[in-house]
Amino acid sequence: MRALLPLLLLLAGCAQDALTVERAGTVAAAGQPVVAEATALLADVARTSERAAIEIAVADRSCAWPNIRIATAETATALCAAPGEPGIDFEVLGAESLGPTLRLIGALAAYLEAVGRILAKEPVPAAAILAGVKADLDALGQVAGGGPKLSAQQAKAAGDLAAMVAALANAREEAARLRALEAQLPAVDPLIATLRADLERWTRLALASDLDTIDAALGQMQRRARAGAGDEAYRAILETRASIGRRRAAAAALSPALAAALDALAAARADFARAVEGRFNAGDRRRMAMITAERLREALRRIAATVAAFR
Repeated sequence: MRALLPLLLLLAGCAQDALTVERAGTVAAAGQPVVAEATALLADVARTSERAAIEIAVADRSCAWPNIRIATAETATALCAAPGEPGIDFEVLGAESLGPTLRLIGALAAYLEAVGRILAKEPVPAAAILAGVKADLDALGQVAGGGPKLSAQQAKAAGDLAAMVAALANAREEAARLRALEAQLPAVDPLIATLRADLERWTRLALASDLDTIDAALGQMQRRARAGAGDEAYRAILETRASIGRRRAAAAALSPALAAALDALAAARADFARAVEGRFNAGDRRRMAMITAERLREALRRIAATVAAFR
């Protein structure tokens, strides 16, 4: 039967195609949390940096906010350096500082969107394949040339077989488009590595340092308010300092969480790259063998059902 030829040809090469599409879906799923968490982190870094500058100015009224200069002299008694005293400028992190990392996140998001568009494209309808398959099925059932129309059972069997051919054709087309995308974007893995280094720097240095600065400023306000402030004002300072303590603990846990998300993305990318390039390890070959066996069993089941329907 000619109807079986496209199915058998597709089955012969479907394992790598199916593995490629499957691994692309894993990359897309692993990448979305990285984009969301990295974007949220940079927004938090910017807010915390601005908050730190404000809290310093509130704790030490000699600070010339927003141009704050932190005292560095060992003999300094204030948070901010007086004119002529040694100090370092406190940088409020904004779009200019965070821009390069934001562009990395944007590039990763664009790549994931491109993968997602390939995976979510309009599939080849089974009806387009059914038309060609039906002629052979009609011949098998000797219903061509004015004979009786297909029965409901025969139509379902023909439709099921055509749907499988369509699904395999779609996987082959998706895999080809994914390979073309990878050929055009060879720098995705270096991008992920650079993003990892940037996020580590913003988490461990900028965010942690600014939260420490806020806590130090609040500590000074607490000491100053202990004797003269009313209960409500003093309680507000303590509650704020307690919330900053919780944020510091959360920030300490953020770096490992981001690292785990990036590890998952990098591993998914490595698996995907092997499928795209045809560099298979033992695990890949086992998975392709399973795919082939599953597809072959399904194909034989549908072929048997089709033949039985036309007897």
